[in-house]
Amino acid sequence: MLNLLSFMVEANSGYVRLEDHEGVTRKLLYDLANRCGFRVIEKEKRGSLVYRLKKLPIPCEKLYSRENRASFNFIDIADLHIGHPDCEISRIKMVLDDAIRQNVDFVFISGDIFEGIPIPSNPISTGFTLNKNKVRDEFERQLEMAFKLFRRFPLCIKATPGNHDFLFDVLDFMNPLKTLEMELRRETCDFKAYNGYIQDFEIAGVIKRMIHLENYYFQPNVFPAIHRLHEFEQNEGLIVGGKKPVRFLQCGHFHKTAEFYNSEYKVFITQPGSFICGQNYYTPAIHVKGEVLDDLRVLRE
Repeated sequence: MLNLLSFMVEANSGYVRLEDHEGVTRKLLYDLANRCGFRVIEKEKRGSLVYRLKKLPIPCEKLYSRENRASFNFIDIADLHIGHPDCEISRIKMVLDDAIRQNVDFVFISGDIFEGIPIPSNPISTGFTLNKNKVRDEFERQLEMAFKLFRRFPLCIKATPGNHDFLFDVLDFMNPLKTLEMELRRETCDFKAYNGYIQDFEIAGVIKRMIHLENYYFQPNVFPAIHRLHEFEQNEGLIVGGKKPVRFLQCGHFHKTAEFYNSEYKVFITQPGSFICGQNYYTPAIHVKGEVLDDLRVLRE
């Protein structure tokens, strides 16, 4: 898994050979590229195939426009890690109960609903093998836990995958979040899973962006949410579709709760924490409520 993500980082800036990254197959590359919103470009160079990634436009879903409503009320969470032995299911329930009390429009989950399966960073050199029957059993166990958790909450939930969710995919299982969505929709639950690590939503004329921070997987000394502020400085703010500004940026993957505001580009960055016991000492959910003004600035309560 680490080799695959490392390959994708290098392929962002130039052509790369699969042979230079142990254990990375063409199928895995195409599967993950599709999930991350990339198109794979391959060509022959000096007798071997090389690959490069081209970023595709980020999908944008209109939740509601300014004509419908200018207020917003949602909760950001991430990194539930259902199936982890120290996952605090009771704490997740408390957050979802609070979402109902707060009458939120949406609950956004930016990655790692499932714990997935543990794979060492160097599986080939250590002789690591997977028993697919045991993996399937673990997948079904985590799926049942997530299903029983979410089915009892009448909430509109939007979820993007994380690296742990993808761990089941590499073994040719069904997309775990899409499987969870299918099971919950049979119970008339309003749960929507998206394929990409990045997803945009238009809310009252501004954009909320959800992202799982895989680009920083190999930078342990970088605090991703702060690093994202530099993107706004480098790009003079982020505009979607030529006119819609990004005003909310929700990050997952880092397991620490943090909130930032960039006054120059008027963007709120939320970094929800983890629901693994002992990894996050603050409230793992962030409540975002307020209104969008006529000039598309955001006024939070």
